[in-house]
Amino acid sequence: MKHPRTLPLSTVLTARPPRGFPGPRRALCVVLVLLAALPARAVPPARVHRFQHAASDLRLDEQDGFQQVHLGNAGVHSDRPGAPSLPARFVHLLIPPGTTVTGLTVRATERVVRRGVKVLPIQRTRVLDGRPAPQFVPPDAKHYQSAQPYPPHSARLLGVGQLRGFTIAQVELNPVRYRGQGGEVLLAEDLEIGLELSAVEQPAITPPPAPAEFSDLARALVINPDAVDAQRTALSSSPAGVESVVDYLIITSDTLSNAWQVLADHRASHDGLVCEVRTVASITAAYPGRDAPEKIRNCIIDYVNTRNTRFVLLGGDGESNHTAGTGNPIVPCRYAKARFEDELAPGTWREEEFPCDWYYADTTGNWDRDNDNIFGEASVTNPAEAEGDMLPDVFLARMPARNTVNVNNFVNKLKNFENSPPADAFLRRFLVVANKGFSSFTGEARPTDAVQDGLPGFREHSPVSDCEIWSRRLYRDYAQASGFVPSDYKLFTDTLTSWDGGGGAGSYELNRANLKAKINDGGFYFLFSAAHGYSLGWYMEPENNAFAVSDVKTLTQKAVIVNTIACSTADFDSYEDPSGTYESCISDAFLRLSNHGGLAYIGCAGLSLGLLSDPAGGACFRMAGGFYQAALTHAPASLGQAFSLAKAAYAGQSNVQGDYRYQTFSLILQGDPAMTVAAQPLALRIASSDQTATLAWPSFATDFVLQSSSALGEAVDWTDVTNHPPYVAGDELHCDVPATNEAAFYRLRSSP
Repeated sequence: MKHPRTLPLSTVLTARPPRGFPGPRRALCVVLVLLAALPARAVPPARVHRFQHAASDLRLDEQDGFQQVHLGNAGVHSDRPGAPSLPARFVHLLIPPGTTVTGLTVRATERVVRRGVKVLPIQRTRVLDGRPAPQFVPPDAKHYQSAQPYPPHSARLLGVGQLRGFTIAQVELNPVRYRGQGGEVLLAEDLEIGLELSAVEQPAITPPPAPAEFSDLARALVINPDAVDAQRTALSSSPAGVESVVDYLIITSDTLSNAWQVLADHRASHDGLVCEVRTVASITAAYPGRDAPEKIRNCIIDYVNTRNTRFVLLGGDGESNHTAGTGNPIVPCRYAKARFEDELAPGTWREEEFPCDWYYADTTGNWDRDNDNIFGEASVTNPAEAEGDMLPDVFLARMPARNTVNVNNFVNKLKNFENSPPADAFLRRFLVVANKGFSSFTGEARPTDAVQDGLPGFREHSPVSDCEIWSRRLYRDYAQASGFVPSDYKLFTDTLTSWDGGGGAGSYELNRANLKAKINDGGFYFLFSAAHGYSLGWYMEPENNAFAVSDVKTLTQKAVIVNTIACSTADFDSYEDPSGTYESCISDAFLRLSNHGGLAYIGCAGLSLGLLSDPAGGACFRMAGGFYQAALTHAPASLGQAFSLAKAAYAGQSNVQGDYRYQTFSLILQGDPAMTVAAQPLALRIASSDQTATLAWPSFATDFVLQSSSALGEAVDWTDVTNHPPYVAGDELHCDVPATNEAAFYRLRSSP
């Protein structure tokens, strides 16, 4: 049975709600002291921020004989395997320009809310590349027999970074702690932190005020969004000038520059953007740097500071420009190193070096502070030693083209899609694909939470694979929770599908032929894939049967925005033949295909990291879900905005070596960063006259009812509108209400 769920769809009849990129709304109470912009070199007082939590926010689920503790959709305090797995909140706070955080004071009012609890221990990172599952890590007696609460801190500073002129502090809050002796769960009902600030040297060149999209991104990221507006207003009088605005910079080769100029012309006419195409040869001749990637980054920095550039497209493949390679990159990539603890060799760290386009997007961080030509190094424990600050300063993507045919196919497909957009119903088609990562669950090991996607719950079918669980939670917690209502939602996993019929759960096999057939049956706007992968495909059933490049190249419909956690499937730097006929990875195939395939691919150039003890599935699932949350909560948003916010949300956790830093490096956006995500949350449209107001919403949202109220707030009464039944008008449902009606507010609510 569906549970009622209120979506953020209340609408005032007499005024439209503000649009833009509003900040996220938490279920938990947050009380702030807002920051004001301060003059340069002023030494500001400490800023105090207060957070409140209630015992009713906690939920404990059984898993493997332990209890997993939840606090809303909070993240997980990441520490050594075997320690208690506890929810943590990661918050971002805007601090005044010209300052940094030098200390953190913490005051917590805690009480014991549960006793006799055996908290699930943290497990080792899991790599979704097909390797065997690691052994279960038992509780570490150091924590489970201790009289001291764990974690030892109620809050800690994770770092300070720059986001297009905004200085942002990243803090981990641990409102839930655990005392092993007695199995006590402690909750900080009142948690207060104080940021101690000091002045820092201002840069020699003061960039112009951040473009509106970056102010919107900062406002969405931080918990004190009003301070963003105050700071932007103060900086608007900055003496820094702009030579001539270039909204969108495309970097490519001499050979491909004319083909990319077609996209520049389209963005100018379609979106009013000032665009410029520059070649790698012209950049390397004009800018300083130790090698081509550094010269390209210095060019981007210059355009940010003097042209106020917002979007950057790397218009070409980066094939094998590594020192060990012999390739011929169109646009060279920067190789960076990241590490995570190897689950198959406990106590050791596995280091990977792979192409990292985030190097180009973060223009303010120092990516080689020790000048050893190893980029992106960081400590396992000390955020201050990290190279790069993990926050973006441009919205950047790469389109891995090798020749003009690749470019023309992509650009023409994009232009046709935007100039002749599909019906709204297509923009709400969502396909979720998932194949077992490591484990399947039966009996009491199956989760008890409800996913409300119209299919049997976790306790209503058996077995249930881990990736089915994480993928359906992702759809619930990030897409549905952001107000998204599909016109056609389909689930295609190894243990449950939308096409099983009478054959039993999972009887419709998740194989390459069936997946291709389902994509070709009308196409999808969103396609999320959670499966093991390799550069050329996603693994399906039976084992090692892959949906591969050859399958993509024969698609007859679109999967417009592909978002996947499959390892290495966006590994654009691998070798391919000079003609570009044979793709180096499956993302190439989706994007290069003419008319069909994809317009955007979000995937990993390296591995993809998950975590069984995280109810959301770990870093890879959280960043993947964050894209949908950013795109839908802040609609309309560009691909670049949504992708940047999804990664920036984990900047603090990425300041030390581990899962989140590795995932930030590995995850890349391929496509056009300025393309608007067309799918939007379900909303009421209002047309009024002197006598009548007509409320309209898509006709496919038949399981929603219209409600009215004379006031707003959590305690007000909402009443179903029954005396004015809706009627079908074209592809919408309409409801006419008299202008004299006392109710001033209306909303849509999912029916039970």
